[in-house]
Amino acid sequence: MIVNPSCIPCITNQVDRLIRLTIDDESHADAIRKLLNELIGEKVAGEFSPPEIAQMVYAMITSHTGIADPFSAEKEMSNREALELYPVFSEYVAKADDPVAAGVKLAALGNIIDLAILGHVPDADSILQEAEHAEFRIDEFGRFTEDLRRAKTLLYILDNSGEIVLDMLLIETLLDRYPGLEITAVTRSGPIINDVTLDDARAVGLDKIVKVISPGGDAIPGISPVRTPEFAGIFGESDIVIAKGQGNFESRLLNRPVYHLFKIKCGVVAEFTGYPENSLIFYYRSGADEE
Repeated sequence: MIVNPSCIPCITNQVDRLIRLTIDDESHADAIRKLLNELIGEKVAGEFSPPEIAQMVYAMITSHTGIADPFSAEKEMSNREALELYPVFSEYVAKADDPVAAGVKLAALGNIIDLAILGHVPDADSILQEAEHAEFRIDEFGRFTEDLRRAKTLLYILDNSGEIVLDMLLIETLLDRYPGLEITAVTRSGPIINDVTLDDARAVGLDKIVKVISPGGDAIPGISPVRTPEFAGIFGESDIVIAKGQGNFESRLLNRPVYHLFKIKCGVVAEFTGYPENSLIFYYRSGADEE
């Protein structure tokens, strides 16, 4: 998905938030804001995805402030709060008629645990109430279960801190239902906004359940079009790839089938998919023709 001018207000809002977190001096902030606005204006006219633009913005702010992880405290809080809710969500999935379907829906609903948008972890009741009533606007669960019957390997590309707890629950449920399935989870390669890093995966205990890897290269809040040989290998060879979150959906040059699991969070993606904001999406992307 190529960025378009309608993305600029969202990118600008994230820039303002990053500047408030990292720069106290107003004149310095204004100078950085000017540089970033020039960068954004230039790159929006090019062939870049929203995650690629976000990576450039984040890298510039880090280079000018020396602060590599301004969301560190917020991510720790998000993971901690989500872990406190884990027993409630685990019980819900265990009692479901189809635990895998319940786990997929909770993981999608967990995509709203996004400090960049919501600022806090929703309470368990609100998520479970939505789970009872919400339906996927795009639902490839049938295809997914057929693929699972044949699959030996699954790559799960994570998204945000906090919601990783619900991803972990889905991964545990898949392992329980398909004990021969080998699952590898992928974080971001370093701090970028409030996305999951290896430290976050270890903090919630995901590394004790499955192998967790970093894709290497520059940290980007999506799937980088420039992949290290190691990550390119596992990305290309896995029988199934699940890419969690809107940033992964916005990524380009995937060149392979991918299941995208997310909640629509902005008007641009709503227009792109044809469904309104807050819709649950479980979309099968067949490959290079759907960039």
